[in-house]
Amino acid sequence: MEEWGERDNSLGRFGTRFEQTAIAYGKGELVDALNRISGLDEASVRLRLDAAPRWVIERRDRSWAARQHIEEDVSDIQNDRDALRASSMYGLRELTGPPFPSWLGIPETDADLQDRARWLSSIVVAP
Repeated sequence: MEEWGERDNSLGRFGTRFEQTAIAYGKGELVDALNRISGLDEASVRLRLDAAPRWVIERRDRSWAARQHIEEDVSDIQNDRDALRASSMYGLRELTGPPFPSWLGIPETDADLQDRARWLSSIVVAP
């Protein structure tokens, strides 16, 4: 985002802000690729939220209510992704290694990790 002259200080809303900014700068293809790499495609988000601890669901619900209160233009899935991004950062602070809870969306096998690495390679553009 800083390369585009933009920035955002809200960890809890950064994903949606990045999505909106990327689309505005004609880089919308990055959004889907980064969501897939991060385990934040729509199907994965649903699975992760189903496995998430109550505090993550509460964060998501409170964020949604606040965003609706200020009439922010945000969808359910955007809010869910943002909640998982922020909550995952906090969840990882207490973990020192595997096994990781499934709600964190961390690849479980080398094949899963390699799949995500291939996606990353497809969106990284050499200077």
